[in-house]
Amino acid sequence: MDRITSMVVFGEVAKAGSFSAAARQLRLSQAAVSKHVQALEDWLGAPLFNRTTRRLSLTDFGTVFHQRSLRLLEDVEEARQVAGEWRTVPKGRLRVTAPVSFARHLEPMLTDFLARYPEVDLDVDLVDRRIDLIEEGCDVAIRVGHLPDSSLVARQLAISPYFICATPAYLREHGEPSHPRDLASYSCLQFAHHTHGQWRFASEEGEVVVPVSGPLISNNADLLLEATLAGRGFILAPSFHVGREIAAGQLVPVLRRFMTATSTTHAVYPQTRHLSAKVRCFIDCLVPWFREPPWTMDATS
Repeated sequence: MDRITSMVVFGEVAKAGSFSAAARQLRLSQAAVSKHVQALEDWLGAPLFNRTTRRLSLTDFGTVFHQRSLRLLEDVEEARQVAGEWRTVPKGRLRVTAPVSFARHLEPMLTDFLARYPEVDLDVDLVDRRIDLIEEGCDVAIRVGHLPDSSLVARQLAISPYFICATPAYLREHGEPSHPRDLASYSCLQFAHHTHGQWRFASEEGEVVVPVSGPLISNNADLLLEATLAGRGFILAPSFHVGREIAAGQLVPVLRRFMTATSTTHAVYPQTRHLSAKVRCFIDCLVPWFREPPWTMDATS
């Protein structure tokens, strides 16, 4: 039987001075009350009550155990209250992982989150590899692209359109392509491991696969963006990487009617029966940030 429950029943019997009175108070049958006390005595290996036909009293051991069990039950109740607070009040260390290139995008949101929840300590790990959240003790990961099937819970944050763009100066010097096939004669900066020397577009005749080349291939989106802003060629990137620069006029999107690709961003976290308040509030704080540009933009107008 549940020993904590048995201790509660035992304490009520000691307080009431009878099994029947305790049963009424606890809304249990007298037999159930007796079973709880008997189970506790069997576990302890000592009697808790002196039983006579007229009177029920604690044994010497029962008196000592009653005092100790009251303190234990107080501790259990305090732990229960702490657990309840843990589920409702964000506090403690929150470990978050995200791609390296997200640093400049997340900083305003993280600052806002810390201002709202001062009892949370953020530990942000920016890495481009996909870590095992459970093995590495991470609470939340922000991930871009396809999510493989797993035991993780995923919440979609944004669907971001792709843009191909270059600086106004680059376009003035080299001209603007009118069809994706024209890109074969332009300088194109590529994200390593993703495009494999080819960019894909949609057209009236179906998918167009264009071989591209250029002076830089990298697995770091910020490095590619800086090279693009320096006038080294075209970049193909989702809106959250280039949206601010497009809005500021630093980059000009081209071939927009051929662009159909999108990038999906999710927040993922380990599955649990009781999601902690810090994780829940962090994700709730992410959602409105990802509903605004540069995460969501019109790629075709």
